[in-house]
Amino acid sequence: MEAGVVSMRVISGSAKGRRLKPVPGTGTRPTADKVKEAVFSMIGPYFDGGTVLDLFAGTGALGIESLSRGMEKGIFIDRDPVSVRVVRENLAATALSDRAEVYRNDAQKAVKLLARRRMLFDLVFLDPPYRMRDMDAMIERLREAGLLAPRATVVVEHDAAHEYPHRVAGLAAVRRSVYGDTAVTIYNLAEEMADADGEVEDEVDEDEAQIECEVEVKAEAEGEEAKVEAESKVDDEAEAETEAKVCVETKIDVMYGEEDRIPTARKKMDL
Repeated sequence: MEAGVVSMRVISGSAKGRRLKPVPGTGTRPTADKVKEAVFSMIGPYFDGGTVLDLFAGTGALGIESLSRGMEKGIFIDRDPVSVRVVRENLAATALSDRAEVYRNDAQKAVKLLARRRMLFDLVFLDPPYRMRDMDAMIERLREAGLLAPRATVVVEHDAAHEYPHRVAGLAAVRRSVYGDTAVTIYNLAEEMADADGEVEDEVDEDEAQIECEVEVKAEAEGEEAKVEAESKVDDEAEAETEAKVCVETKIDVMYGEEDRIPTARKKMDL
């Protein structure tokens, strides 16, 4: 991507069409609109809340686009004071300042400070100067600092001549696209490393069900004993035992379902 002044705008969302100021000079390489549009078509295109980190913010275009498309909060970091000023101006121009925090700091120091705040990021943009080719190490720092939310996405923009590894700190590269001399590698937190979702199935204690049913049936039988002749006592106890068995089977059917009624120990092994 050519360095220098590039026309930029917010492509979609609440701030669609708003122009963004570039950082004066040639020290910052802004993301071209065509690359930005391609990136968001791969990772979104829209979001239902979440927090974004734009770690080498530059103009703030990537983080601002994320906020415009539905991210709830954005953190913008850059060590250049001019970039920090431009990010704030662009946030004001897009009416997104109230959902953003902007800090002037070195990326590594910023990671430590954000970790102290126990921040969690659903989306992270790493778009450093092309001479920096250690964004895999930065991903490792983010992971070790506990800053990545379950199933987080990390987008690395870099020189097309450089390739990052397929797996970094539990994240897997799910996409790599090249646009001229610019490449974009997208990482997702691997399923096995993310927090597991889903409900834990309740266990059924058949012995406990047996005791519970026997108590219920026995109480009923004791109430009837006074009304029957002594010679029918044996028949009543036999009937109570039969009813207890039926009660147990009914409780188990309700817990497991008719066709899945198997002992708890076996059920644990199958899982």
